[in-house]
Amino acid sequence: MTFRTTIRALSAAALLAMSVATANAGVYVGGTPSHVEYDFFSGEAFEADVYSFVYSGAGAELPDDPIFPPLNETESLFLYFVHNVGDRGDVDLLGLLNPAEINPSAVGVSSVAPEGWLEEDRVNPVIYEGSISLVQYQWNDLFSDLLAPGDWAVLFYRVTGSWQPVDGFVGLGDDLDSHLIPGPAPIPEPTTVGLLLGALVALPRMRRRPALAG
Repeated sequence: MTFRTTIRALSAAALLAMSVATANAGVYVGGTPSHVEYDFFSGEAFEADVYSFVYSGAGAELPDDPIFPPLNETESLFLYFVHNVGDRGDVDLLGLLNPAEINPSAVGVSSVAPEGWLEEDRVNPVIYEGSISLVQYQWNDLFSDLLAPGDWAVLFYRVTGSWQPVDGFVGLGDDLDSHLIPGPAPIPEPTTVGLLLGALVALPRMRRRPALAG
C-alpha cells in the first residue's frame, strides 16, 4: 500500500468514525463533514450543547439546503447546531472570534433539521453578522423569542479559508461561557504544504538509515 493510499484510507476511516459518533449522539445535519466537534457550555443560569460541523473543499458533500451552493477548492462551510439543554434559563448569543481576520462571504441560519428534532422547537436568531474580528448570532426578545430550554437552531457561515480552534462563547447577557470551537483559518501556503509533505515522506527513509560504525 502506497503512502497516498494509506492516507486516503485513514481519512475515510476517520470520517466514518466521526459520522457514526455524531449519529449516535443524536445530531447529524447531513453531508460529509471533514471535522465534527461537540462542546458543552454552561453559566450561572443556562446550559447549552454546541455541535460544530466543518465542510471543506470542492469535493465536500454539503447538507441539503438550497442556500448552500457547492464549495470551491479554497472554501469552507461551518455549521453550528445549538441546543439549550438545561431548564435553568434562556440563551441569547453564540459568538466566535475571527483571529485570522477572514471576512465571511455568507452568515445566516440554515433550514436543515437533524432527524428526530421537532421543527416547532427551532428558534432562529434575528441578528447574525460576520466581520474581520467576530462572527455572532443573537436572539433578541424585543423582536423574537430567546433560545429557551429545549429550543435549538442551525447556524452557518462560509469563508475562503480553512479551520482552526478559536474562542467561542455562548450565554445570556453578561453570563457567558467560553470554549475553543472550530473557526476560520488561512489556507496554508503551497510552500508550507510542500515542506510538510516532504518531511512526512523523508521520515521513513531517515528511520531506515543504518547506524554508522564507530
